[in-house]
Amino acid sequence: MKYLITSDELAKNLDEYVIVDARSREDYEKSHVEGAVHMSGDPLLKEDDLLISEENFAAFMGRLGIDSRSKIVVYDDGNGRAPTRFWFAAKYYGHGDIFVLDGGWHMALTLPQSTDEPAINPTIYTTNITDGYIVTTQYILDNFNNIKLLDVRTPDEYEGRNLVDNPRGGHIPGAANIPHTEFLDADPEHYFMTSDKITSMMDDAGISKEDFIGPY
Repeated sequence: MKYLITSDELAKNLDEYVIVDARSREDYEKSHVEGAVHMSGDPLLKEDDLLISEENFAAFMGRLGIDSRSKIVVYDDGNGRAPTRFWFAAKYYGHGDIFVLDGGWHMALTLPQSTDEPAINPTIYTTNITDGYIVTTQYILDNFNNIKLLDVRTPDEYEGRNLVDNPRGGHIPGAANIPHTEFLDADPEHYFMTSDKITSMMDDAGISKEDFIGPY
C-alpha cells in the first residue's frame, strides 16, 4: 500500500486529486496549491481525546466535496501531524485513495499556486469502518505482554516534566519513546524517513516489524 506521494508524481496527474490544505486559514489565504480546499476545524480531527466520530467525519468529508471514490492528497506546513491524522481517520473510515504529500508545503511550492478558493459541491460521504486501526484501553490491558507500546510525544511529556494537557505525567510502563518528529528527515523539506532508517530507529527502541505496535 502506498501512503506518500511526491510533488513530481502529483504534478503529472494534478486534476485527478482532491488537494487538501491542512495549514492555518491565514496561510491558506496567502497562497495554496491551485484548486486545493482548506481543511477547517480541528486539524487533528479530534473530539475531546477521541477520534472524530463516524457521523461527523462523513459530514466533514462531505463539506470538502469529497466522496468515497475521490483520490485525495493532503499537505501541511511540514510537521506532518494534521495530514497523517487525516490519513489515519480516512483509512479507519474506509477511504481507499488518500496520500500525504512528502515534504509538505515546501514541496507543494513546486506546484501551481493560487489565492482563489475553489467552489465546493458538497457530497454525501459513505463510511465503511476498517478493523485493525484502533485498539481500546481494555484490549491493551488484556494483551499487555504481547503489545509493544510506542509513545510518540516529546521526551519531556514522556518523562513527566511537561504535562501539556494531560491529567497525569509520565508514560505507560514499558513504552518506548520516539517523538513523532523523529520520523521526519531533513529541513526545511520535512520528508518522511526511509523505511531503512525507520527500521533502524525502531530496532534501537526494541521494536521489530513482527511486533504488534500500539503508538500513542
